[in-house]
Amino acid sequence: MALNCSLLGSALTLSCTAPPLAGLESFIYLFNLADKATAPIAGGGDDTVTTITLAALATGYKWEGGTDFIQGTYSLATGRVLNGFTHSVQLVVPTDTQAALTEVKNMANGRVFAAVVKRGYTEKTIRLYGLQHGLEISEVAGDESNTENEGLPSITLSTPEGYKEPLPPQHMLTTDYATTLAILDALM
Repeated sequence: MALNCSLLGSALTLSCTAPPLAGLESFIYLFNLADKATAPIAGGGDDTVTTITLAALATGYKWEGGTDFIQGTYSLATGRVLNGFTHSVQLVVPTDTQAALTEVKNMANGRVFAAVVKRGYTEKTIRLYGLQHGLEISEVAGDESNTENEGLPSITLSTPEGYKEPLPPQHMLTTDYATTLAILDALM
């Protein structure tokens, strides 16, 4: 039986004025996990990250693609002592240049964390995947004749084997969506 470290803390209701909308925008922010300096949580029990700071001279990387370029998923990872979550981001590499393939090679031996933008009817939310333990490439598929991906390679970034993220993908919000997006853009 898993250890009980938290209790249910609020009522939730499906909104009729702002119903959920599946899908992610066509860009992703990727950061080397080793470059993360801080990602403070707002407090109040909702686990929202208010900002991200990187180590001196570090930068993030924004990849932009087409429709359905990114998929983000998470699931419960049960443990003997504590439960956690596995995160996964699947994306199509937006170009097949040598520079892009070099970045895939670089990610094959490192860990990143990702910020994606979830669509919404009235507002968008920024979700952070792999913030604690990072994401590693768990799959690379390059098929030059794949018409579904226009011949571009696809990669899957996942929680490293043997690790569990303590939280589902976290929201990032400073004051509003535009301000939060500007913070991410400034890290590029």
